[in-house]
Formats: sequence, structure tokens, C-alpha cells
Amino acid sequence: MRFQMKAAVRLATLRLRGAAGAQVYVDGLLSGAVGPGGAFSTQVAPGERSIELRRGTAKSRTLTHNFQPGETFDAPEDQLALQQPNGAIRIDVTPPEATLTYRRSGEPESNARPMSNPASLPPGEYQITASAPGYASTVITLQVTPGSTQEMPVLLRQVVAPKQQGASGQPMGMSEFDEPNAWISDGGWMIRRGGKYVTYKPTKTAGVFSFMAQLRKGKRLQWVLGFTDQRNYALFRVERNQFTRHSVVNGKTKDLAKVTLPATGEFRITVSAGKIVHEVRAGGQWVTVDEWLSPERDYSAGKFGFLVDEGVFGQKDEYAIRNFTFRPAR
Repeated sequence: MRFQMKAAVRLATLRLRGAAGAQVYVDGLLSGAVGPGGAFSTQVAPGERSIELRRGTAKSRTLTHNFQPGETFDAPEDQLALQQPNGAIRIDVTPPEATLTYRRSGEPESNARPMSNPASLPPGEYQITASAPGYASTVITLQVTPGSTQEMPVLLRQVVAPKQQGASGQPMGMSEFDEPNAWISDGGWMIRRGGKYVTYKPTKTAGVFSFMAQLRKGKRLQWVLGFTDQRNYALFRVERNQFTRHSVVNGKTKDLAKVTLPATGEFRITVSAGKIVHEVRAGGQWVTVDEWLSPERDYSAGKFGFLVDEGVFGQKDEYAIRNFTFRPAR
């Protein structure tokens, strides 16, 4: 009978600290539990091993270590800290195009972040804000619990847009142009280079427009009223000391009036249903230069805008506007 001697395998030792009662898993198998004092120790076979703590729904990250024979490995406590799993929330919001933001309760509104829907969030209390153009925003409070899924219906209330006018009836200014950032400030003047139809936001323009204007580059100053699209509007031009009025219907321009101006530079336009009055300031007084009665169309229904031409070879007209105001009719 022959006996073959084999070398004994020297085991390694795993030591760690964690929450009392937490179960210790090595390579996915339960190895024991952390004692009341928060300490745990066990022997493991040499080689690469995975280590994980679990207690209830909480888990630690998985830590891997290549154990050497006879080694004692003290696992870093911060790498085995227990963490609660995220919870899921889903907002069934109407209208569906509404956007959602979230922040933890107690955080300032500036901390609000865009939220996906559904969303996976760490446990805690959250403020969810739903908003959409034309609807009143809504804020709801949700408590996210570990591993749970919550669904919440949210119906936004549609609101009626107020009449387009300045706050408390005050005049509106340059900021109400559709592209206010395209204007450049220059010594008290607002400069616009090209842009073709440079429109003002209000679509109801009954009221009074007033402004000073200079033509820095180009052939003429032009503005429009009752603008609904690029083929339909009333067109007004100032070229040197001549004022002309035109109608544009379905893309066809019709000449209506031509007047010699007593002065140029400062204009006032009064718009009402079926009537447009143009005045210029001359000798310190407002002088009427054109009064247009147009019962066949209400030119107050549509936008005001400047028509700043752009040439075929890249040349752009340049307008300088100052003291622009629009006072809506009450």
C-alpha cells in the first residue's frame, strides 16, 4: 500500500466591519452574519472572491479581492456600506407633452432637475413639478420607498391667456419683439441688420405705436400692420421725404397713397378696427400725414413689424430704432 502526501491548503482570512445583523455573502453564498459589535471574520479559500453585505432590502456594493494563501484581508468599511435600492415613480400626466422636474423636499427650487418618466430615484421625499404651455403648473409631493413602484395621475388645468397688453396697462417695449436678442444696443438706439419680417409678438394691435427711426443702410424704412403671413399685410414705406401706403393681398402689392412728409424721424401710429392713422412729429407737434379707412379688413387683427430687407448678394438693410413703445387700446 502506498500513501501519497499532499500539501495542506493554507486558507485566507476575511475580516470586516458592518451593520449588526447584516448577512455576509462570499461568492454569492451566505457565509455568516455580522455580530452585535459590528465585526465579522471567516476563512476563505485562496483566489478571487466577491463579498457583499445584505440586510432586508438594503445591499452593499459587491467588493472583489484576490485572496492569497495565509493572507488576512481587512475589507474597507466604506466599500461595504449598506444602501437602500431606488424606488420607481411614474406620472400619468395630462397633457402628455407636459415636462416634469424633481427636487428633494427642503431643497431650493433652483435645485430642480429634469425628470424622466418613469424615473428611478433614491428613497426620500420629493417635490415633482408638472408644467406645459397654456396650463397652470402643478406641484405634488411623493415619498419614494425602497424597491417600490408608485404611479400618480396628474391633470393640469388649462388657463385662458390674458389679453396682450403691458402689465397694469403700461406700454410695451422692445422686449416684446419675437427675436429681441437679434437687436443690438448702440448708444441708446437699437440696431437691426436684416431679418426681413421683424415682427412684434402681439397679434392684436389695436392701440398706439410710437418710435424714432433712422435708416443706417438701405433704400427705405418699411413697416407692416395686420401681418398674418408673408403674403398678406398692410405695408408702409418712408423713402427720403415720401410716405407711401400699400396693401399686400395673396402676395400681390397694390399702391394706395403717396404723401410728402413735413418731417421724418419720429412716428406715431394709431391702429383700430378699420382705421390706421400715421403721424410725424414736426416743429414739436404731432402732424397727421395719412388716415386710412379700411372697412373691408380689420388691420388690428395681425402683427406689427419692421420689414428689413436683405439683398441678393448678402447686403442687409440696417435700421436704428429708439423710444419704441406700444400702448394697447383698453
